[in-house]
Amino acid sequence: MKRCLSVLLLAPLLGCLHKQVSPVLSVEHIEQSSFKDVYQFWRREKDSLSRPAIPTGSTDSHTGRFTPTTFWVLTCRLGRDAHLHLSFLTKELATDADVHMILEASSPLCDHYGIDSKAQVEFVPEHDYRHRMTDGWSPQVQQRRWLEAVNRAEFRQDGEVNGTRPIHSDRNRTSSAAQHFPTQSILNNPLGPE
Repeated sequence: MKRCLSVLLLAPLLGCLHKQVSPVLSVEHIEQSSFKDVYQFWRREKDSLSRPAIPTGSTDSHTGRFTPTTFWVLTCRLGRDAHLHLSFLTKELATDADVHMILEASSPLCDHYGIDSKAQVEFVPEHDYRHRMTDGWSPQVQQRRWLEAVNRAEFRQDGEVNGTRPIHSDRNRTSSAAQHFPTQSILNNPLGPE
């Protein structure tokens, strides 16, 4: 009788704990989900990881194939569309230094802003995922680099739109690639197109 009562009292608690554990996400599910949903999955996964090191994945000793952790699959997926959601990600970056990992999973954004990517995992369409050895980095340092680079680009872009020229604008021209990364066009819908 005592055992039955204990089980009945613990059942709701165990059910509650079970609901809080996130299900394992498949790569297919991640690929098919919207940016907004993947970003929410990423935040939950990030918050569940122990620090300071974030595990990257494992390499099969027989095939040499690298399999990233769910966190890095999510990060790479967000990085592919980061240029479409730059305004949203910049706002998030202002309060969460870890968002730099999403931006650095985007080679076009890194190239455009001249930032050396510290991403430990990258997705290469022809070769699947690759593990990268990177030097030590601080999320706060990378956060500052990204915010400064985006602000500089917006300042130059605003100057061109308003017809004003920033100081030394003859040496600081906005590249034609800036047109591919609008920073203000997503303000009405911070998550951009779905």
